Amino acid sequence: MEPLDETAARAFDELREAMLAVLDGAVLEAGDLIVVDNRTAVHGRTAFRPRYDGQERWLRRCFAVADLRPSRAVRTPGSQVCAPLKPEVGP
Repeated sequence: MEPLDETAARAFDELREAMLAVLDGAVLEAGDLIVVDNRTAVHGRTAFRPRYDGQERWLRRCFAVADLRPSRAVRTPGSQVCAPLKPEVGP
């Protein structure tokens, strides 16, 4: 994110400091899984330089919900799996 003015920059800095004050890191090894509840936590990844050799780390997104009813229109009848999101096309 990029703040648009000085007021936003100050707010952004304050938010960053508040998050860093409670940061709890995790190192994941091959085959590890971490589950984050987006309603209660902020999460991210550290920066890295890709080697483009097929050994880079990657992130698999998965969504879980307590109530499937709101997703009924985007699921095959009888399925509990939503169709994959279509990639956004740039401007």
